[in-house]
Formats: sequence, structure tokens, C-alpha cells
Amino acid sequence: MERLRYMFVRYCINRAYMKLSFDGLSAEDVNYLDSVVSQLKDLEHTVYSHDDFASMLRGPFVQLYETLAERLPAVAREFFTDVLTNCLELDEVKMYGLVDVVKETLYRISSKL
Repeated sequence: MERLRYMFVRYCINRAYMKLSFDGLSAEDVNYLDSVVSQLKDLEHTVYSHDDFASMLRGPFVQLYETLAERLPAVAREFFTDVLTNCLELDEVKMYGLVDVVKETLYRISSKL
């Protein structure tokens, strides 16, 4: 489980963040985005089992998406979709049987667009 927590932040989140374009965003918007990303990274400290990971995706993860989407909807859609897509690539997600939870969360976010 420790490896999944590590990969969630270092691969899923960081990789999605690096793909973002900051063109057209004000410094205030970038600071807001960074604040949400920081809160998202902190969620790794709530994950100690595969059930915790599923609960995190279904609850706080979606809430942070909604928070960012209120202010920066296009950025939120791109970033959170990429985070979840990156998670689908992880062996740990497959190994712990979390693919359906990730897909479910991806669908929930897509339906909120």
C-alpha cells in the first residue's frame, strides 16, 4: 500500500501537473491551483488500505475537483482526468483491484462537466 500512496503523488498527480498549460492563467489562479494540488497530495496520508484509497477517490478527491472546477473548470477537468488516467496505468491499482473505483471516479468527474 505504501507504494500505491507514493505512486499516487509522484506519478499520478505530478505527471498530470507537468502536462498543464499555465497560459492565460493569472498568478492568483496558479496559486489557487497549487493550493488544491497541495491538498490533493496531502490525501496520501489518509490511505493505509485499498479501501482507504477507494474512499479517498470517492470523497475528498471529488470534493477537491469540485472546488477547483468552481473557479477553473477547464483546468480542473484536464488535471483531474489526467490524474485518474495516470492511476489506471499503475500496476498497484490493478493489483489491489482498484481499476473499477478509478473508472467510477473518472465517470463521476466527467458527468459533472
